[in-house]
Amino acid sequence: MKLIKLISLFLLVMFSNSCYKGSRTIEYEYYLLMAILDASGNDLVKGIDVVNEVIVKPDFYTLEVVSEPLVPNYSLYPYPSLEVYIYYNHYYLLLRTSSNRNYKPASKLIFKLKCPHIFGDDNVHEVVTYWKAGNKPTKSRICYLIELEGKEFTQITYEEYKQLSRATIVLDR
Repeated sequence: MKLIKLISLFLLVMFSNSCYKGSRTIEYEYYLLMAILDASGNDLVKGIDVVNEVIVKPDFYTLEVVSEPLVPNYSLYPYPSLEVYIYYNHYYLLLRTSSNRNYKPASKLIFKLKCPHIFGDDNVHEVVTYWKAGNKPTKSRICYLIELEGKEFTQITYEEYKQLSRATIVLDR
């Protein structure tokens, strides 16, 4: 089952890379997998309601993406979506967005996320992420810092062959 979900994640990333052509050509892509745990190590993503095995039901969250430098309608995906994957024995949220070639790459993305299942409240939580270019010429960007609830997280792994950044976030609850 893990292998199937891992293959699905890989195919999703590959499909996303090839979907938008022509005037909407993607120039920069941002993929972030986040495991979110409480202070006791409990997985806060586990058990969230999904459809099609990975997509979080839209009525269980809201998500908005703000970029710096500010780019209107930053995401080229039909709408920002939240997805869940089992990866390395944890449940991970997938946050993703992209920009087209008419804009400079964002150095900072703010994912404004409201998800009572994870955070235990109806507040919007800002997941502030910082990005840089990778070592190889690629459209994917590398996340090197995450700020959430007053804490900084720098233990972020970039998996080049999947072109995604992966982090474990531990909340003080």
